[in-house]
Amino acid sequence: MREIWGKIPEITRTIGGWRPNWFQPQAPRDGNPIFTAVSDVQRKAIRVIQYEPGGDTLELDFWLDTFGGGPTDPRAIRELVIACALSVESAQRARELIASWVCGEIELANTSDLPQGSTAIITRRPRWQIAGSAMDFNVPDLSSLTYEAV
Repeated sequence: MREIWGKIPEITRTIGGWRPNWFQPQAPRDGNPIFTAVSDVQRKAIRVIQYEPGGDTLELDFWLDTFGGGPTDPRAIRELVIACALSVESAQRARELIASWVCGEIELANTSDLPQGSTAIITRRPRWQIAGSAMDFNVPDLSSLTYEAV
């Protein structure tokens, strides 16, 4: 995961106030979390959970959660949680999700419009761009991922 985190340009992480190791990684037997990062500036976090593969297909789930308060609490930290069995494809998808979350491409939908207990993940344009920078980094196209009310 540190390699994936390292592929997000340092300037992007710096401007967003991101720092790794929000929670300390747990022993390999547990895998929750294997990686964390937080932006105190944006009140956002990332947590990656790894589990043993159960088959030959892609095993990756993700959801948005809050830490330290409910979804409407301005002090709460909005957390992208990714749970996966390690594979080349799950690592690529996790990188896409992490990059999109760091760059502001994934947000929590207005839950007042949804049935109680539901959460929706929506995509939108980045809130900021770095003008004039030549970065080997693009916010990925998330059209291949499925978003639904959960």
